[in-house]
Amino acid sequence: MAHKPTRQFSFDAIGSRIWVGIYQPVSADALQRLEQSAIKLTAEYNNTLSRFEPDSWVTHLANNRGTFIVPKSVQQLFLLYNSLYNTTAGAITPLVGELMESIGYDAQYSLQPRKARAAVADWPQAVQSTNGYKTITLPKPVLLDFGAAGKGYLVDMLAALLKTQDVQKFCIDAGGDMYAYGVTEPFTIGLEHPDNPKLAIGTGALERGALCASADNRRAWAGVHHIMDPRSLEPTTQVRATWVWAKTAAEADGLATALFLCEPKQLLQDFSFEFVRVLRDSSMQKSTNAPVEMFT
Repeated sequence: MAHKPTRQFSFDAIGSRIWVGIYQPVSADALQRLEQSAIKLTAEYNNTLSRFEPDSWVTHLANNRGTFIVPKSVQQLFLLYNSLYNTTAGAITPLVGELMESIGYDAQYSLQPRKARAAVADWPQAVQSTNGYKTITLPKPVLLDFGAAGKGYLVDMLAALLKTQDVQKFCIDAGGDMYAYGVTEPFTIGLEHPDNPKLAIGTGALERGALCASADNRRAWAGVHHIMDPRSLEPTTQVRATWVWAKTAAEADGLATALFLCEPKQLLQDFSFEFVRVLRDSSMQKSTNAPVEMFT
């Protein structure tokens, strides 16, 4: 990124380095308050949705059945996942928690797959809602995992926090999930080669909204990686990397994952976005208006 921020801060959370750049005058005291607020919001988010935290709300759901109030801060995330589940015919679902644990992506980060992979339940039956996910009813405990879109959703929450504090020119980068707002010139971002993180296959522009990326080389072990197909219980194989531009980071993040499991045409029926996708044979697909320049 070429822009030099007026102020910036960063912190480690949810397995990523979260960076916030501000492109307007901000006092040192105001910056400190913003950083503290961002860290607090991120901790609260993690304590709600992390399946790795023993006292989180998600862990509570994994150990209990019944009816539960969904925290207001994450109700929109449930609605997004419901839409993604319907559009992808079940390929994107928060019910992959047990599957991810069974392949070794567990709270201990053991990376030791079990002999049998856990089946994935049907979302509408396992997590029942009648009022827009303000409450949910679980016939039996479920282990939820929001890895497909959760980091992007946090980026959106951080963006909303900055806007409420009168920050009108900023960029957030959470390990490749980016959101820009109010900048006068687009950011230029290298599109990482799926086989060599030191190389780029092109550049993308981000002026307003979100850009999120996903690749099968980031978390891979013992013949599996972190993008699993809940229908076959197998890791995806036909796509190597994706980049998605969308209005919100949550949508961009979820769709970047969905492009490993579904054809773009299927997703474009219900979502508005631009994309680049690299397939297993190294061929590339991109939408007509994707803001990219690809290298030859």
